[in-house]
Amino acid sequence: MEELEQAIAESTAGRVVNPIGTVMIESPVRRQMGQVVPFQKMKAMTDLCRNHGIGTHLDGARLYMMSAASGISLRDYSDLFDTVYVSLYKYFGAPYGGVLAGDAELIDGMFHTRRMFGGGLASSYFAAALALQGTDGFEERFGAALQQGRDLVQRLNSLPGMETREFDHGSNIFPLIFAADVNTEKVIESLSRNQVFLYPDDGTDRITRLTVNTTILRQSNDAIFEAFESALKAG
Repeated sequence: MEELEQAIAESTAGRVVNPIGTVMIESPVRRQMGQVVPFQKMKAMTDLCRNHGIGTHLDGARLYMMSAASGISLRDYSDLFDTVYVSLYKYFGAPYGGVLAGDAELIDGMFHTRRMFGGGLASSYFAAALALQGTDGFEERFGAALQQGRDLVQRLNSLPGMETREFDHGSNIFPLIFAADVNTEKVIESLSRNQVFLYPDDGTDRITRLTVNTTILRQSNDAIFEAFESALKAG
């Protein structure tokens, strides 16, 4: 918040005025393990921008996931911003595409911009059809998946050799730590045989996260817990 206030002040205080046109906020933040920006911080930043006549945009590619993680509605998040972006391919099953939402007066003028960036493709209906199928019941499914994931994390902490926790403001990613004497390659191999998949961080052999999506609903927590228990014994 302090950085934003300083940037706004500096943009109009110099010898040459260079005002800020728009502020974009990304949430969840992918490079921070999908952590959610706290709602009150979002509100404070967008209120500040509005008071200075600065537009605001929410890069909410995973907005539906954020809503399930925080318990705050899609409408409440969207009401803070002038425009909102939601991805269709991150978790709705479409191969590409997205939704840009905002006031009708603003969106009506986006026709030419949309076509400039592929929105006029004859095959766009294909992505839209898949996304319609993926969005149907997604909020309920993902909410159930996240709750199952939270319950699972609590149980996994009873196993020797690993520790996991939940971020304060919500995420579908849970930080994960294995003890130094655990052979993570064997753990990964054992888990994969039970349709549970962990992946090392890019460019390393370290595993630092447990990611939850709706596929967790295909198995009970009892089965997943037993898979981890067996994997740790193998590792």
